[in-house]
Amino acid sequence: MVAGSALVASIFVMMPSLALINASEPSRRIMALGSNAYYPDTENEQVTMNAVRPGDMKPNSFVWFLDPYGKTMGELYDGSSASLTLDRKELERFEQRDAFEYYLLIRLPAWLGGEKDDTSSFRAYHAISLSDNCLFRYWSTEGRWRMENPCAGDIYRAWDGLAVAGPASVGMVGGTISTGYHPALQMFRLSVDSEGYLVAHKPDNSLQGDGVQAEGRRLSPQDVDESNKEMVQAAGEYAGYSLPFPSTIQTDYRLTDLNPSIGPWWMETQSEPPMQATYTYSNRQYAAITIDVYPVQNHPDLKLGGPLVSRSDSGYLVNGTVVGALLHLAYPRPQGMPEPQIREGTNIAGDFAILVAPSELGGDSYTGAGAIVWGKSPDGKEDIVVVLNTSDVRMDELASMVESLGVRKSG
Repeated sequence: MVAGSALVASIFVMMPSLALINASEPSRRIMALGSNAYYPDTENEQVTMNAVRPGDMKPNSFVWFLDPYGKTMGELYDGSSASLTLDRKELERFEQRDAFEYYLLIRLPAWLGGEKDDTSSFRAYHAISLSDNCLFRYWSTEGRWRMENPCAGDIYRAWDGLAVAGPASVGMVGGTISTGYHPALQMFRLSVDSEGYLVAHKPDNSLQGDGVQAEGRRLSPQDVDESNKEMVQAAGEYAGYSLPFPSTIQTDYRLTDLNPSIGPWWMETQSEPPMQATYTYSNRQYAAITIDVYPVQNHPDLKLGGPLVSRSDSGYLVNGTVVGALLHLAYPRPQGMPEPQIREGTNIAGDFAILVAPSELGGDSYTGAGAIVWGKSPDGKEDIVVVLNTSDVRMDELASMVESLGVRKSG
């Protein structure tokens, strides 16, 4: 049977570009391929496909599957079973599959809500890059947690398939550069059937909806902002408090990535890693701002008055590990540039903040800037330390950035 006749037992819509799923819409089971899915040894190996229940995959993992509505699956699978092993004749048909039929089923990392055994933990994307039609995969290894195109270097985030680096991120789709929207991968809307298996609903083939193969989806700036807010909310639910990560900073800097981080090299601690948000500037492909947030209960050495944070006679927070290293963000300075500005106090953001910014901007050299803020999370639930790193901004701009994070005062 085709799963469209089954009960839709679970529907979760996580991104603004998606319409609600109607239970009467056509839907078919996702049949996961084995680990050697793209180049199976059909002479010596069996090719087996299996239906997937939410509990079958661990968070931060993926499987390949062929388009349930494509030619190959239309000829090989009638939807009546949860497992399919190809015979010799079927293998011959399988060997004629088109690369454009490949999709990825991803179970999100735990910090993005991937620990839930329902469809909200899953994404299903076309596995063909938008800029050059290259097949790619999801990388679950530490520090990656994303889809990477090995040909042109495109990077897509797992949360919503948005292109965040490479030619596709600046509008290169199908060899043509376009502006006014943000490219993202074509996707399937997901639900589960009456037997608990994941099913893919037939795409609407709309660039503003589910997307089109090789052309993807076209997200408006408002779509991306809404998706960013939902991503931050999911990470905050996992953390247990709201994170100080706005969707945009000063309109020019947009949130592009969110994951655990080792934190700044000079602020390493022995506790669990902080959450880090990365922002890029106006479609440029390099990180313009990174923000790390440390819950004080997990990093007590970072609290105000703690062993790494103490006041000197001059009034500045200075030590060899935390704030002392923050001062080095402004070095090396272009020759002839004056000493950086330092601003600190209780009237900037949170309970206390210290900011370091270049006194002058100019020349071609990188001039670092940054800030540390102590206070409460935006929802007031957690004592946090927030570290912001950026470059080539004036003190007034840096102060505005820090204020926009929503770090609250205690009490």
